[in-house]
Amino acid sequence: WPSFLATLRTNGPNSNTVDNSSVEGLLYESLITIHPETEDFIPCLASHWKVETRPDMTQTFTFRIDEKAKWADGTPVQADDVYWSWWHRVQEDRDDPSTAMTFREGYHEPKVLDRHTIQVATKGANWRLFLYFGGMSIYPAREIAIPGAKYLEDYNWKYPMGSGPYVLKDGDLKKGES
Repeated sequence: WPSFLATLRTNGPNSNTVDNSSVEGLLYESLITIHPETEDFIPCLASHWKVETRPDMTQTFTFRIDEKAKWADGTPVQADDVYWSWWHRVQEDRDDPSTAMTFREGYHEPKVLDRHTIQVATKGANWRLFLYFGGMSIYPAREIAIPGAKYLEDYNWKYPMGSGPYVLKDGDLKKGES
C-alpha cells in the first residue's frame, strides 16, 4: 500500500476506502455472498434464506444462521449479532451518513425470531436490498452495541472480533508502520 490506513474502523469517518474494504473482507463474513463464476447467491454465515415478495413489490428476507458459524474466540454467531450489525449502521453517531441512509431508508427494523433466525422487511422495491442486507459484514453484538463516541474512539485502531479466515491481534499493528 502506498500509505498507511487512516483508521481501522469498518464504519465512520475515513473508513470507506478500498484498503479498508480489502482488510474487512478478510476479517468478517456476511450472511451470503455471490459465487464468482455463476453469480448465484451462496451461503456464508447463513445456511438458509427465504425471500418473500408482497403485492406492492416490497420484500421480507428471512435468514437462518448456520449453527457452525463461530467468532474467532469460538463463541457462536447468532441472530442478535445480525440485528446489532444493522443497528450499528443506522446510528447517526457513527458519522457514516451514506451507510446510515442506505440501511435506515431501505429496511424496517429487523426481527430476531430465535437464536439462529432473523427477518427483515424492505421499505421499498429495489433488487439491491437483498444483497445489501445479506452482504453486510456481521460484527459481534457485544462489541458494537455501544454509543457512537465510544465506538469511534475504541475502534479507531483496532477491529471488532471477526468470523472470517484472518485475525488481527492486539500488538500486530504498528501504527503508521506495519
